[in-house]
Amino acid sequence: MKRSSSLLILALLPLLAAAQSDADAFLREFRTAIAFEDTASTPANVMAAAHRFEEMTLRYPNEWRASYWASFVYTQVGLFTGQDERLVEFLNLAQFYYDQAYARWDSLATDKSEEARADLYILQAFIANWKGFPNSGRYGFDVDAYQALEDKYTEMTEAADPNNPMLWTLRCLPKLRRDETRAEGVRECKQALAFFAEREGTLKPQWSRNFIKFWFQRFAPDALDG
Repeated sequence: MKRSSSLLILALLPLLAAAQSDADAFLREFRTAIAFEDTASTPANVMAAAHRFEEMTLRYPNEWRASYWASFVYTQVGLFTGQDERLVEFLNLAQFYYDQAYARWDSLATDKSEEARADLYILQAFIANWKGFPNSGRYGFDVDAYQALEDKYTEMTEAADPNNPMLWTLRCLPKLRRDETRAEGVRECKQALAFFAEREGTLKPQWSRNFIKFWFQRFAPDALDG
């Protein structure tokens, strides 16, 4: 019996080594892609970032994080490229990769924490937010339905992890942009940045962190100093 067990272990070693090699290769490529996306500021680079994550979803079908980031970046492509007529296409791709990310996470991921679940929920809320803008009806979106979907997934995010930094960002920015709620918005956005700081040095999503810095520069530049 002991000999049979030893032979089985020896037979599995090449498979385990190959799996570890794939995981290491994914993490190297994923870190590079995240760094590239974080500094992408031109239409060409934002589109390149989307394609980079998209290609990774094909090469690493057991990983959900590339699909997650492909989804997020496609929410940004229409904004950065100015291709307003293709906004529906880009947001539909964002939804496609979100659905793929959730399915892969649900069936394959080892991290089933409420924190990870909240990161997924808030991305769905963000996609719904784009489709639920008051003027989104001209693209054929059911604005009321998507606003309801955003509310649903925002509540699900808060139930899973009330300290999710993207949740705090999406709630503080509308307040920051209004004179009557700006002070409250600044406080809440600073709290979001504190929650983001807890993710420093990890691969946990931080995709709305730069949103705060952008809107601070426009509406509350002094907040960047304090």
